[in-house]
Amino acid sequence: MTGNDDAELAVLERELKYGMDYWRLAEYWLRRGNPEKAKTIVEEGIDKGEGRKQELYDFLQQDCEKRGDYAGLSRLLDRKVRSGDLSHNSIRTDPIYLSLRDYHRSQGDYSSLRRLLQLCLQRGEIDLDLYREAAETLTGDDWTAFEKELIARLREPQKERKPGWVAGPNRAALALEQGAQA
Repeated sequence: MTGNDDAELAVLERELKYGMDYWRLAEYWLRRGNPEKAKTIVEEGIDKGEGRKQELYDFLQQDCEKRGDYAGLSRLLDRKVRSGDLSHNSIRTDPIYLSLRDYHRSQGDYSSLRRLLQLCLQRGEIDLDLYREAAETLTGDDWTAFEKELIARLREPQKERKPGWVAGPNRAALALEQGAQA
């Protein structure tokens, strides 16, 4: 705000704790025309930052896509999965996953598509959409093995889930019931 770049940099570097702290510092370096320094900060933020890191991953995703580095993008997805940084805790809605899926489809890269489907299965993200996508994508023994594993996983006993609502009638239902009796 004061126009003093050194003071701004000192403030940005002072406390790097959250993903957004690293992103603000990376933006500083982007404004100064130093994308390599920004990339170094983003990498550090993914490794050390806490909380929201989506902007950091978006930056690296765009960098990989711009360079046509889909092997690097695949490694970035693996890194994101290992660190538990997936959006909504779901790989199938993650922007990196979607980019890789679309790219591999456009290239007809069967083995990479199979790998992405297998990753969903391993993570237990099983639903009708995954089944349909696998049925449309996989062939022969790959489809047979995938379907067999998917069905076996569906038959596994599920961990008991806590109810989202307290058991018993809710207050609104009780009030309506009491109003109808009066």
